[in-house]
Amino acid sequence: MKTDELMIAQALEMDPILLPFAPELLADFDELGSDAETLVDILRSLNLPQATTVVDLGSGKGAVALAIAESLGFSVVGIELFKPFVDSANVLAAASGVAASCRFVHGHVARDAGQHGLFDIAIYAALGDVLGPMDATIGILRRWVRPGGYIIIADACIQTGGSTGFSGFENYADLQVTRQRLAVHGDRLVLERFEDASVDEDEDEEDEDEEEVRWIRSRVTKLAREHPEHSEALLAFAAAQEDQYAYMA
Repeated sequence: MKTDELMIAQALEMDPILLPFAPELLADFDELGSDAETLVDILRSLNLPQATTVVDLGSGKGAVALAIAESLGFSVVGIELFKPFVDSANVLAAASGVAASCRFVHGHVARDAGQHGLFDIAIYAALGDVLGPMDATIGILRRWVRPGGYIIIADACIQTGGSTGFSGFENYADLQVTRQRLAVHGDRLVLERFEDASVDEDEDEEDEDEEEVRWIRSRVTKLAREHPEHSEALLAFAAAQEDQYAYMA
């Protein structure tokens, strides 16, 4: 999973003052949520029919939903709480020629569950614990999926012996407990794919992380200069992102 976008989403969730600045703060991040290519590969491996319907919950700028529609031809609906992202994603869908099969709706993952019909697949990609611990999250996600459908989750868990005390990760657990929570409502785990955080990053990945931190700091510095009344919150945001990069390393 892409942990950097998860960190940013968590920070914005904690401080509503920053939400009006989200488009500029996140301007350098094309994919919000998770790696679109990985999710497309997972869906392809399930050998699903062309008529498959997908809901991308917390669709961000639309990268995942658009990739699914373009690569697999599935019918996709993206549900996103931040209206500017909904509008820009619909523009991208039209520009990409998939507006007939991919659309984005302003909505709330928990509040709107069951209001848009049932889908073959629900994707919940790197949104963190905004719906609570994983067992509570699964209970909500099931309301989006038809019986026999799939829920695909891209998220992190705590390494064995690791700390859950870092702000924003209190509802996370180790892999064994996470698996138990995934199945608490009677669902069956049919596929797992891991990104091993214990493996040392290569030099290119370290450079990428450093570049992303510089992006955040540059955007924050500009916004703090233009909006001094919010400089404290903006600078705190940048500092929190740097701390979370270090925690997730």
